[in-house]
Amino acid sequence: MHDRANHMGGPSVNLRRLLPELTKRGHSIHLICFHSGAHPNGDILKKMGVHCHFKKINVVSKITVPWVIDRCIEIEPDIVIGDVSTQVLLAGRWLRKSGIPVVNTMRGNDDLNWGKATFFSVPGKWQSSGIVFVSEYLQNTFIERVETAIIQKVIPSGVLPSNHFTEQQKEQLGIVYSGRLTNRIKNVHLIVDIFVAMAKKYPTLTFALIGEGEEKQNIENLIQTNGLSKQILLKSPLSGQDYKAFLAAYQMIILASDSEGMPGAIMDGMSCGLIPVVAPFKGIDGLVLHGENGFIAEDSYGSIMDYLESCISDGNLRLRMSKRAIESIDEYFSVASAADSWERLFEELTTSIDKTKIKKPLFFNFPTNPLLIEHETISWKEPIKRKMKALLQRLKRTFLK
Repeated sequence: MHDRANHMGGPSVNLRRLLPELTKRGHSIHLICFHSGAHPNGDILKKMGVHCHFKKINVVSKITVPWVIDRCIEIEPDIVIGDVSTQVLLAGRWLRKSGIPVVNTMRGNDDLNWGKATFFSVPGKWQSSGIVFVSEYLQNTFIERVETAIIQKVIPSGVLPSNHFTEQQKEQLGIVYSGRLTNRIKNVHLIVDIFVAMAKKYPTLTFALIGEGEEKQNIENLIQTNGLSKQILLKSPLSGQDYKAFLAAYQMIILASDSEGMPGAIMDGMSCGLIPVVAPFKGIDGLVLHGENGFIAEDSYGSIMDYLESCISDGNLRLRMSKRAIESIDEYFSVASAADSWERLFEELTTSIDKTKIKKPLFFNFPTNPLLIEHETISWKEPIKRKMKALLQRLKRTFLK
């Protein structure tokens, strides 16, 4: 896991749900938590029975990979899931020599995920034992691009059942966005534009944006400038049933992203009966069935507004879609179903392995491949050079005084 203060990213949210479920089933789960000073999600998982190992994040592989191998020597794992970490997958070269399967996870349609999926799937010393996709779209696209014989599975991120459900027959309706407050990929500026335009047109509608990000202050200023502070609410990230209760106060949930893996915020909203209205990014039709449990807009602005207005004006439509949204999540995207799938994969990969003692090499050589993001290589001299440079700077400041 990658963790930091106020972090509610999709991979972290998924692990907060999946790992306690696997722990309840009797598995001994160890989490390597790379953090940026704070690790709130890791702390929560530790309290829930997950064994956590914390390290400040460092994408210099010659520093991080040996640390990962040391942890694995202590833990003696039966299987290792790389998930979002390039360094754990690089360590897989030496773990697999000891008979330990190492699994990659493709969570999104972005450069980081494609780099990992491509590099660690081709035959050779860096090849993983298998790869898990969070959607069928990602797997199908992968099959078209990459020739490989490794095990492939589709396991969507699981959603916890909700104790809170929306009232679609309320007089005062609401629309919510949940996710990072950033324009990169998420296009939160489009969400805000939609909210401002609709708030002015429908004075009784309420709106909320749940999340943190670099655009938060700009959004707050824009809401105040338009005099809409009473209609549009900015809310910090929530979790568990508190999150579900907040979502259930609204009737529709929107997303205008350029790309996603399998958007957890939309799944959470649907589990509470909210109607999703989403941009037409690739793979979303594996979750939102247009006209049945939500709407996939033709574009990310005008048609999103059109579909929202259709929902606002038609109570029977809202009731029908809300019911189907809940059924879709319960049937295909529950945490229990995801845990079942992971257990089947564990069994498939570990049935015939013969584990031996992990051997940590004296020297590490890593690939310099442009596909790999969040992976840097340095010479053994580089840390010494940095320390000498810092020392010289301190001496200069001392003599200048």
